[in-house]
Amino acid sequence: MKQVQETLDASKQHEASTHAALERLMVQLRQQDEDLHQQLATQRDDLQRTLDRERQQSEALAGQVRDQAHQIEQNDNRLLEQERQHQRELEQLRTLLLGQLTEAQQALERKLSKQGLEYRNQVDQVRLSLTQQQEALREALTTLVEQQVREVFIVG
Repeated sequence: MKQVQETLDASKQHEASTHAALERLMVQLRQQDEDLHQQLATQRDDLQRTLDRERQQSEALAGQVRDQAHQIEQNDNRLLEQERQHQRELEQLRTLLLGQLTEAQQALERKLSKQGLEYRNQVDQVRLSLTQQQEALREALTTLVEQQVREVFIVG
């Protein structure tokens, strides 16, 4: 009976130590749970702040893009108007220059027709002179070649 009592006491002592260990474990688990909830809350708050900041930046960028698009549209309209104005000025200049060119061509044609006979006579004289020079050169070359051929046969 003593042995049963000792076993019973040992069992109660084991139960008490197990109960105490479970209590400590429960306290640790509650603490870890609270810590995890706190970490999650902190991360959620950080993520929310980041999301808010990103949303604000996105809205700011969208505003900048709208402003830039508006400026581009205004610049495009201004450039189109400048292009039209330049096109009108260019057309006026082209008309003026064509008129001046026509006048200059007519004056040149009159001057050329006056000088035409003089130049034709000079060209004919130059042709005759060139023909004579070519003939003289041909004769000189022929003589030179004949002379060199003789020398080759004499030397050889």
